[in-house]
Amino acid sequence: MRFAYIVTGNRHDAEDAVQDALVGIYPRWRRVSSHGDPDAYIRRSIVNANITRWRRTRKTTPYPDLDPATRTDGDATDAFADAALLAELLRGLQPRQRAIVALRYLEDRSYADIATLCNCTDAAARSVVRHALNALRDAVDKEQP
Repeated sequence: MRFAYIVTGNRHDAEDAVQDALVGIYPRWRRVSSHGDPDAYIRRSIVNANITRWRRTRKTTPYPDLDPATRTDGDATDAFADAALLAELLRGLQPRQRAIVALRYLEDRSYADIATLCNCTDAAARSVVRHALNALRDAVDKEQP
């Protein structure tokens, strides 16, 4: 669920993505579980579904759960401000970059695992992470006074 949240950008889409992935794997469970890692299959399904959804809408998904303006608990701590900044920065990434960064840093996956999950080469996974991190660094530098 955490992975789906990072990939999709909000809790409701994450829940839908996880549910769709689990529904999709159910008829193939024996085959998928006997041939390897079913978690990898589910993660790949979540990434594919999010990319498809993004292509249909052609816009990035906001992170309403982290937006201070929509927060109802009334406590705006430094940690919350950092989370809001991170959400804003992640919105600036392309969906594929967001997914690969989530795999690398949230799931602590190796580049070989990422390449397998995202159907790309190891070098391509490294390149996407490098470009995403550069984009995040540039965005942070713009935020600094």
